[in-house]
Amino acid sequence: MSGIFSFFSNRKKKEEDEVNANSNTQSNNTLNASSSSVSSGGSSSPSGSFAAISAIDNQPPLNEIQILSAHSEAVKTLLKIDDDRLASAGDDCFIYIWSIETGQVIRQLRGHSNRVTCLLYYNNDILVSGSMDRTIRMWDLSTNNVMIDPVTKMTYIEPFKLIPKTHNESVKFLEKIPNGFCSASNDDVLLLWKENGDFERSITRIQNDYINGILCVNNNYILTAGSTIPYLVAYKLDEVNVPAKTLSGPVGCVNCLMNISDKYFVTGSRPSEEAPQTPGGNSSTVSPPVQPPQPPTTPAAAAANSKTSPKKKTDPDKTIIIWNASDFSIAASVSTERPISYLYKITENFLLATIYKGFGIYDLNGTLVLEYLPEDPDSTTEINGAISLYDNTRLISWADVRLSVWCWNLKDIELSLQQQNKKRTVVKPIMIGEMRGHTDYMNCLTVLDDHSIATGSSDKQIILWKDGKYQSSIRNHLAGVSLFELYNPSPLLSHSTTEEYIYTDDDRFDI
Repeated sequence: MSGIFSFFSNRKKKEEDEVNANSNTQSNNTLNASSSSVSSGGSSSPSGSFAAISAIDNQPPLNEIQILSAHSEAVKTLLKIDDDRLASAGDDCFIYIWSIETGQVIRQLRGHSNRVTCLLYYNNDILVSGSMDRTIRMWDLSTNNVMIDPVTKMTYIEPFKLIPKTHNESVKFLEKIPNGFCSASNDDVLLLWKENGDFERSITRIQNDYINGILCVNNNYILTAGSTIPYLVAYKLDEVNVPAKTLSGPVGCVNCLMNISDKYFVTGSRPSEEAPQTPGGNSSTVSPPVQPPQPPTTPAAAAANSKTSPKKKTDPDKTIIIWNASDFSIAASVSTERPISYLYKITENFLLATIYKGFGIYDLNGTLVLEYLPEDPDSTTEINGAISLYDNTRLISWADVRLSVWCWNLKDIELSLQQQNKKRTVVKPIMIGEMRGHTDYMNCLTVLDDHSIATGSSDKQIILWKDGKYQSSIRNHLAGVSLFELYNPSPLLSHSTTEEYIYTDDDRFDI
């Protein structure tokens, strides 16, 4: 697998000399990518974006990988439980709990009879899962009541509560709400559950079609994103007879939605997957109906028509909308030329939107402050999503089997927005290179901390991408602590391995 991992330059591919092997002990499934990395330096950027990147910036920021192998089918869902544990699920019906530090399996969760589609975690160590078997199951991750598989010798646990087939379709979404959670499917109801899994009540959807997502807004409403009109509907959580609210505005088929703060939430739309059909059933362009002959238009009539004809409307299928959570009014709306596929919160004042084959960062006024557009769109594939790491100085985007690394700096953007009299320029991120480790399509990505991520793929693998220099500093520190305790035993001596030891003097990330 180590031969698959590589770091590709966006300018040229250059072989590097092998570096000295790290003397620190690593787990068996950990690879240091330094010796197989390919990289190139950045160049001076235009005014308003970035200064020149130093030569050391050529190194891939996530250059240590751990390959996690246990699933027998595609990995579709990843969930960070806490700083130590990661949950994964997919098409093989199993859920695995992993150690983020070692990459080893902690527990296997057995019970579902079909694909696991969604996961939700409670702080009291309870994991909730939904599946295509139309059931919801609840797991106590702290239980000592474990089983042992006689063949594989792997320990596993069974759910402490099985919620039977209450949905008529696959359980697609689970969302935390006050004192419980909500489940959603492509059927016509939302189901509300207490924290212990007891049924509370159902909400009949005014949409009865394909559902794209749900979101708890302001702890008072559950918002549903549907594929047909009305696209966005808000249902009151704590009152039974309150009618649903249909959100109005340039709302198209909402593909993604998220809370950005207690005051605002954001939606992004894209065209419906449905394509026009010919009478024969094949997808094609439908010819417009034949119109009767029209009399010629005089110049005076043409001028009158140009004055009365409506202006070009915002395309609702390609719109980012920032909503006020208190009254569902629109705070800002941005029309894009391409559909929106992914949203990510940078801070409470900035959001990152993946737009077809590019991405952009917007403030709460809908102002575009950073943008990437491919020079040759025909030669690239659609980007699945993008996130920000390293104190908002690196962007990671992913598409098919590759991760792309970009250089930027949020502080530069904030400074530019403060200079009201100065002409603002849209920042252009600098691509450092690409990282590849999977052999099949990446289905999911989750952020583990500010310098590590996890990806799941149809190749049945999970990869933990970590900063090798940071990991090395942790191992060196732990080794030093162990030696000190060995030669200086003291019951009163205590040591901390928390944030104060985080590696912070890496010159690669100075812009």
